[in-house]
Amino acid sequence: MSWDGTRYNVRPVAGSGGGTVQPVRYWFSGTVWMGSGSGSPEGVEAAGIGSIYSDTATGNVYRKTSGTGNTGWVTP
Repeated sequence: MSWDGTRYNVRPVAGSGGGTVQPVRYWFSGTVWMGSGSGSPEGVEAAGIGSIYSDTATGNVYRKTSGTGNTGWVTP
């Protein structure tokens, strides 16, 4: 993370698994976050209602609208 005088710039860091890039996740509360990854979050990503997820493979954006755990993700 770096400060440019007006805002913080956050970039993903290289992971240990073959040089892949780890997704960035911005937390708004204990369970609500905004982040990205490759593939649908349904059945995979646990989050609170109000979370937002961007699929880097398809460009789809998902919203967590119901349920607990890793279900309840929908696309607009």
